[in-house]
Amino acid sequence: MKLRIILFAFATLLLVSSGFAQTQKVINPIQNDFRLNANIVNIRYEEKRYEVRIIVTIHCELQNVGDRNLLFWKQGEPRPLGYALSKDLSFESGGLLDSKYFGTSADYSEAGRSVRRSLDKAEPPPSFIRTLLPKETWDFVSEEEIVTGKEPRLSTVTLEKVKSSSPLWMKVFFEAWNWNIELDSKDRQKHRFSRSLQDRWSKYGHLVIDDITTEPFLLDLSSSEERQCCANNQPEKDGKPENED
Repeated sequence: MKLRIILFAFATLLLVSSGFAQTQKVINPIQNDFRLNANIVNIRYEEKRYEVRIIVTIHCELQNVGDRNLLFWKQGEPRPLGYALSKDLSFESGGLLDSKYFGTSADYSEAGRSVRRSLDKAEPPPSFIRTLLPKETWDFVSEEEIVTGKEPRLSTVTLEKVKSSSPLWMKVFFEAWNWNIELDSKDRQKHRFSRSLQDRWSKYGHLVIDDITTEPFLLDLSSSEERQCCANNQPEKDGKPENED
């Protein structure tokens, strides 16, 4: 009886230790001041001629978990930059199923170029900068598009592969800063002006200029038997869809 109790206690300790290790892996170490958690609220499918697009709608909560203000580019919602799908929390090559990164945005219009002048102030302009206080949360909804091929030769990953590998861990990358202010810089890859704003505004909070990433969340398509195609799919004529991408 004592042996059973000892073995049970040992097994419980292993489970707790394993759970703690997994929790540590989930936390993105470069985002120590905030957490970006995401929950799936809807999944729909758009079927094209050679591919099926999985549209994942997520509700995001960006919470300031630090002890200082965080300064973000003031926008309705951060622009999604890409995603990663993995069979485990490591998101390393062995378990990584699919990953896409579409790059940052650029606006070469006069309005886009004027952003730098608008931000070149002694303190963060409230019309362009959002201040997130400690323990405050910023909620937003976003859509991420996963493109899968109908045939293996047409894509690195097929819908059936995603389904058979489910549940999968998913992360979404977002653009938190407007890089238009570096368009005229000769060394814009070094982000000198953006980093100068970080230093200049440090007494008001930390300016977040790097891309941000959600904590991993589960995407499970294993139980979805029917594909729900979007309403704007065009009808087929002579066996071929009209206006097909």
